[in-house]
Amino acid sequence: MTDENPSITNHVSIDISDPSVSHAFYDAVLGTIGAKRVHEDGDTVAYGKMFPEFWVGAPLDRGTPITANGVHFDFFASST
Repeated sequence: MTDENPSITNHVSIDISDPSVSHAFYDAVLGTIGAKRVHEDGDTVAYGKMFPEFWVGAPLDRGTPITANGVHFDFFASST
């Protein structure tokens, strides 16, 4: 990790139930802050300005997205 990346998060993932509706929503909303699609893999899309920081996709267990199974945060932190 270097100090050149201004983000405090490595990535955030949220689970969605309707990829086409969700992707259209996040394309529009995140575009207003300069983020764009930077990675796509099936129904999963990652957004960011330079790096994939915000991911939306189906739950890992392919179940229904709910609060307990639908959110994941990953912060940048030094290991020293």
